[in-house]
Amino acid sequence: YENGGSGHVYGAELLIRHQMTDNFFGWLSYSYSVARRKDGPDEEERYFDNDMTHNLKAVVNYKPSRYWSFGLRYEYATGKPYTDLLNVETIYDVDSDDYRPIYGGPINEERLNPHHQLDLRIDKYWLFNHFILSTYLDVRNVLQNKNVTGIEYNEDYTDSEETLSVGSEVPLIFVGIKIDF
Repeated sequence: YENGGSGHVYGAELLIRHQMTDNFFGWLSYSYSVARRKDGPDEEERYFDNDMTHNLKAVVNYKPSRYWSFGLRYEYATGKPYTDLLNVETIYDVDSDDYRPIYGGPINEERLNPHHQLDLRIDKYWLFNHFILSTYLDVRNVLQNKNVTGIEYNEDYTDSEETLSVGSEVPLIFVGIKIDF
């Protein structure tokens, strides 16, 4: 093996933020980036494995009183690139008892589906002389959108299924207590 590759990355990010005034806080950020590489001098240029071209996040928080706070967070991101190995020719390795794909085509020509997610948070505050006690309810992925993080193949590459992130098919609910001194 030799580290003979080269690559380049370029992009930009925009952030708009509203400071806490009149009980409202929020921000919106968008980033655009492209990450490409060549694995060697005579190789075709391709996307890096973790290239994420578009990423949009929005956060809003409303605090109607000193005792309550309500917030939403939304995220949209493009899927990562991958190489589709479904039904490629394989060779069986007797020593390791597994199939190895034989593939010489373009790398990372496909892209996973983009994902979007909406999270909800509710905080309740109790004010004391020397500290603030707060409880919160945090619900992640309220809309139950699938976040595909990869593609898994069966042993001989004749079938595949999507790998999902934790909390992709059902919302994750967190309840907690926080003390600020």
